Amino acid sequence: MIQLKLVSFSSKGYKKELIVSYEQVILLRTYLVNMIKCDVLVINTNIGLDVYYNSIENNKAHIENAFIILLAKGGKIITDYYTSDINSIDEVRAKSHQYFKRLINHPLLFKSYAKSMCYQINLNYAENSKLIESLFSIWQDELLRLNDTDVQVYILRTFLSNLQLTYIQQSCKPELQDLLRAALDQKHCN
Repeated sequence: MIQLKLVSFSSKGYKKELIVSYEQVILLRTYLVNMIKCDVLVINTNIGLDVYYNSIENNKAHIENAFIILLAKGGKIITDYYTSDINSIDEVRAKSHQYFKRLINHPLLFKSYAKSMCYQINLNYAENSKLIESLFSIWQDELLRLNDTDVQVYILRTFLSNLQLTYIQQSCKPELQDLLRAALDQKHCN
């Protein structure tokens, strides 16, 4: 059973740079997997750094301490960042809804965020397939809910299609991939 949790770090002021470097993300993920002994997915964008993990226990303290060590190398401090701790699938669902709803008001930022997230998910799918599939399910449900209520439908559909294509590339046999890609192609949407 998935016990999905999230610790999220975001800068107190939008910057056009990643929170930490790609190399630091790899180091952080490796350290956390060894420390808390569970599946860990780190998504690093210019909006924030999200650490998703599957554990019965709350590991916020371990994750925060590891993040503080990374920050110290760059001369930054934890008070430069907002931190949030989410401890259930329902809370992740609510946070995702709120997050996507806020992002659709900034189409270029949303597009950049979506592209970066899909790329990172592709890189980490093999090590975190169950965790990512749980996130796909949550994100798809929340994007479809927003699709029914908000005006920025095109942005949501594009992101949803990209998530679905990522899932197809990672989990379907090659024979099915072309057929599913054609069915999800934007040209076929009304």
